[in-house]
Amino acid sequence: MNLQPIQTDSSGCKAPAALEIRVITGSKAVSSSLDERWDELLLKQSVPNPTSSAAWLRATIGLDSTATPLLITAESEGKLLGAGAFELKKKGFIRTARWLGGSGRPTITPDILVDPSHRNIASKIIGRLEREADLISLGPSRIEGVAGQCFSDRKSIIPEEGLVEEAWIVELPAPKIEKLKKKNASRLRRAHREGVKTVVHTHSDVDSIAPALERLFLLHLRRWEGRNDVSRFSKTPFYRSWTRSLVMELAGLQRVRIIEVTVDEQPAAMVLGFLFGRGALYHTPAVEPDCRLKSAGHIAMQAWVEAAMEAGAEVMNLGRGSGEPQGPKAALGPEKYPCDFFKSSGKAVFELALATQKRSLRLKQALFNVYRRSY
Repeated sequence: MNLQPIQTDSSGCKAPAALEIRVITGSKAVSSSLDERWDELLLKQSVPNPTSSAAWLRATIGLDSTATPLLITAESEGKLLGAGAFELKKKGFIRTARWLGGSGRPTITPDILVDPSHRNIASKIIGRLEREADLISLGPSRIEGVAGQCFSDRKSIIPEEGLVEEAWIVELPAPKIEKLKKKNASRLRRAHREGVKTVVHTHSDVDSIAPALERLFLLHLRRWEGRNDVSRFSKTPFYRSWTRSLVMELAGLQRVRIIEVTVDEQPAAMVLGFLFGRGALYHTPAVEPDCRLKSAGHIAMQAWVEAAMEAGAEVMNLGRGSGEPQGPKAALGPEKYPCDFFKSSGKAVFELALATQKRSLRLKQALFNVYRRSY
């Protein structure tokens, strides 16, 4: 699967006229700059990522009150040709640049956005980011993505040693969807014979999504009860409130679907999915423990894929993980794309030593190694 931005120019490297690199900092300025032009550029990417949309990124501003949001854009004649959303996190004297929203959720597998005719602009954005930060640590992102390819071409960019995890992405219709449909039909027939009343609901409007989301919070908590690795999706009132606000905003834009499989009128399996253009994201699933319906999560997955395709999705991001995808994700036959963190620095070793003189020896040695390998 070719995951480079959709081609609109044979070379992909057309030189723009009068390119302007802009740096935008501060919550208010960044929020106002995340507008329709940003979303228009996102639509041109091979996998339009719902968590990289303007509305989603605006919602992440302030999640870490100690970080400063920062946008770097490349424009020519009023047209946005490239952009990256970052934040600066300061520890001691060191300013580290990372993706806006931090590493991992809530922004999933982020990347630099580029116009397909101007892919080389990504290097200019990274170059400017190096001037704004002491260190760069971006990830986890696809090694073969726009940012990853840019990093691999720059001697000053050093990938983190060792594979972090992989992104699972599938083109729609999924390679194994027909097999999944046959198995699900058999599961539903068996449930009917056993007297299990099963109904599959697709919630797509604001009025039905609001209560469905509350049921998903409860189901998710029951699914992860007694475990210490529960995701922050339902773990704390703060993140439930944050998710609730974001989901309702996106639902008003028709970018949300919640799948709900009920057994005897009670939630058995649910999926929260997001849409953006031809892209879709399988975000949060939950299955009732000891559910009477066998493989309820697989039935919910089929309904989500069908709902996404009906909305115009052509490619779906199934999230990240280590090793082979399991359960409903594996049932679709996704392709795996290695992800990693990427690190860079533009400062001299002498400046590094001054900035870290009060830091631990272990930290100074780690930072020194990054610089040493960068030259």
